[in-house]
Amino acid sequence: MCATFFAKIEVSITTNNAKVEKMEKEHDNFTANFVNPAKEVDAKIFAMTQNIQSSERMREAQFALVKDTI
Repeated sequence: MCATFFAKIEVSITTNNAKVEKMEKEHDNFTANFVNPAKEVDAKIFAMTQNIQSSERMREAQFALVKDTI
């Protein structure tokens, strides 16, 4: 009687372990594909700084052209 009880418990533990491992894998896959807001904000900040630097270089080039013209 005790042996069958412990056998049932062991079977349920192994099935639960398998379910937990499957859920962990699914969670890892989800987090790998999920858009991370912090990374998205960093990307937006990088793009904005690049645009600002580009416009500053353009303005400096225009200023140099006007300076050379005068």
